[in-house]
Amino acid sequence: MSNQPSLQEAFAAFGFSALETRVYVALLEGGKANGSELARRLVLTRASVYGTLHALAGKGAVWLIPGNPQVYEAVPYRQLVQQLRRTSSDCLEAIAEGLKHLVPHPAAEQVINFSDPDRFADEVREAFRQARHEICLTVSAEAVATFGDVIAAARRRGVRVIGFTTEAGLSGSGDEWFVRELNLESVALQERIQGVFDQRFCLTGGRDAEGRFLGVASRNPLLITVLAEHFHHDVYLARMQERLGRDPVRREFLLGSLHEKNVRCRRRNP
Repeated sequence: MSNQPSLQEAFAAFGFSALETRVYVALLEGGKANGSELARRLVLTRASVYGTLHALAGKGAVWLIPGNPQVYEAVPYRQLVQQLRRTSSDCLEAIAEGLKHLVPHPAAEQVINFSDPDRFADEVREAFRQARHEICLTVSAEAVATFGDVIAAARRRGVRVIGFTTEAGLSGSGDEWFVRELNLESVALQERIQGVFDQRFCLTGGRDAEGRFLGVASRNPLLITVLAEHFHHDVYLARMQERLGRDPVRREFLLGSLHEKNVRCRRRNP
């Protein structure tokens, strides 16, 4: 069974009444007519038809042709669809602009999980578009290749983008780009991206060793703080490594924890 709405339901979504839809369709099929002719054609009162024609003219769906009597003509349906599409786009943009600065109720600070990489990519791109001040970003080479355009666009808008990576080849990706070379084995997430946007939104995602995609996004302040702290500690260690000329985390510092065993790392400087 199709979920596509009926013609009347589709018009109703744009504020057209059932009678307005009926009158527009009658004009489109039967050609231009005055109110009396249209009333006879539809077996309706002249008052209801003239009131409906006036409403349709106000919505840009019919044209009034002056004369004695006045004649009405339906706007070609392709032109009407284009008008409605523009109206829909403008309204959605106005809604997004009007709501984005509101402080969400705590119930809205839930965690959103992603298993579809395309949906997650859309979320990442929207986060970059909405950022206004600062982005703290941890990325792999694959993620830079995928999202390089929105990263560059954010910089052009004056957004501060601070980057961290474990891949030396990305060291030239920006003025504030920090590298801490590690040789992570395959149990670590691949195609990884992790970001904190304006300290108000965070996300992280990538593929596990079996190729499954895992992603999370949230406005929860606790998760934002955790990811921001993680990012800053990575950058601090990267700067220490650059200053010392070796990995500052030596083998004797390791804890033997489950985390260390899960993300195995072969260190160059024991």
